[in-house]
Amino acid sequence: MRVVLVGPSQGRSDRIAGFISPPLGVHRIAGWLRSESIRCDVVDPVIDAASEIERLFSLADVVGVSTTYWTFGFDLEVARTAKEVGRCLVVFGGVHASLAYEDVLSNDCVDAVCMGEGEVALASFVNGLAGGGVDRALSTKGMAVVRDGVAVRNSPSSPLTGEQLALAYERIDVKSMPYEAYWDRMEEGYKDPPIEEIRSIRVVSGNKCPYSCSFCSSPMFLDFSYECKVRVERVSEDSVLGFIDRALASHDVRQVVFSDDNFFIPRRSGVSLLRAIISKRLADSLWRRLRFTVITRVDQVSKSILDLMASAGVRVVCYGVESYSNSVLAEFQKGFTSDKADFAIDASLSAGIGVFANVILFSPMTTVEDIKSTAVRCVDWIEMGVDIAVEPFVIPIPGTKMFADYPGGGERIMPRDAGALLVADRFLGLLSGTRDSVCGRFAIEHVPTRLNGLIALLAVDSAAGFGLSRRLDAILEKKYGA
Repeated sequence: MRVVLVGPSQGRSDRIAGFISPPLGVHRIAGWLRSESIRCDVVDPVIDAASEIERLFSLADVVGVSTTYWTFGFDLEVARTAKEVGRCLVVFGGVHASLAYEDVLSNDCVDAVCMGEGEVALASFVNGLAGGGVDRALSTKGMAVVRDGVAVRNSPSSPLTGEQLALAYERIDVKSMPYEAYWDRMEEGYKDPPIEEIRSIRVVSGNKCPYSCSFCSSPMFLDFSYECKVRVERVSEDSVLGFIDRALASHDVRQVVFSDDNFFIPRRSGVSLLRAIISKRLADSLWRRLRFTVITRVDQVSKSILDLMASAGVRVVCYGVESYSNSVLAEFQKGFTSDKADFAIDASLSAGIGVFANVILFSPMTTVEDIKSTAVRCVDWIEMGVDIAVEPFVIPIPGTKMFADYPGGGERIMPRDAGALLVADRFLGLLSGTRDSVCGRFAIEHVPTRLNGLIALLAVDSAAGFGLSRRLDAILEKKYGA
């Protein structure tokens, strides 16, 4: 049996937006399959030639496509190509595929959806195909398939245990992961590439986030897939540190990004891992060179935690601030108020840790005043040295409370307030032109997330007249001027 796995992708583009890296979850599954003597290749349209991808598809028995809400359209095109050039079964997986399995299976190019984690279920699927043919494969536990024209779920498989998560990390072939190809693609877009930032690897040390933000599908993924309440599990410290050690031995790694939704779930595990990193840094010069980025909540940090993070080499902390309006924070079910964001950001900067804050400009119930308070505070923070990532709208992602509360689909949920809706419409009309203007002015090819945030703030200021243009222009000139 031969398997080809494909990560979520928007395809190859001359202008790279944001950070690109090998799809860690896909490489984790590949390592698991290879440990069971299943031949497995990983391809990515971002870095691999279409001819090579098609060649591998033509040889495959199974093509596994990991997808997201944002990449689903392109990922379907990948699946159609696999069907056209080969005689394979196509299995989709990932958070979006699991939570929207009926929609995914409505496409003729998809034979099955892997519900939940892919390691055990996909290995069983492939072994079933080898031992009993298509019918046996399609009856695999943990799969959703079409029977008699209806999307149905087979009996669920079991979530990975902590021991299995550790084993999955240990089986990743880190040496063969093509980090350099991704780094080269990003470096091409810069006059002076920020090497310390670009040459990064991602690590996910846990399996889920227990919080219930109304716009986020991540907390529902495993519970829905396995039809039970799945406990929080962490990859063992030894497995995490071993993965990083193997990466350092094979690649010119400068930064490790912990991509967990919340690094401090549970807090004691995050603290223990930081202390283990400190010990590694004391003993190993390669570790001392490393910088780390972690993602967490503004209500999960204290001055002592931040001091520990700084000692471990954490140089950036990413916070899901979302809004500076307390009414919008309540709408998002964040469980904290804006004063927590002020404390976390101020304390992080005081500890010598850079801050990356994520915000959403337009919520369904937002007002113009809510939008203004968030935009103004974002500019304040940027002037303090904070980087801001802006997701302009709430996306109606299947599995979220927002998806259930605002049915009807579409690319975004627009504000219900008339004034906010007017600003949102103007913003949409201005955003593309603002991006082109900024990129043209500063001869920018690669558009990092922080620049997209500045562009969004410029566009919303133009749409609403908040009086921020001079401050934003000065920021752009300082960051990107000659």
